[in-house]
Amino acid sequence: MKNQLSQNGIQTLKTHYKHLKNIPFSLKKSFNNLKSIFDIRAPL
Repeated sequence: MKNQLSQNGIQTLKTHYKHLKNIPFSLKKSFNNLKSIFDIRAPL
């Protein structure tokens, strides 16, 4: 039982790590989306 729990813990940690690694990418994507919205509203 304890082994099963630690397996789940490791799996969860891996998933969280993957999400953490994706955060900068998501932020960059959101930033680019915002930038394009502003570019449409206020063309230079």
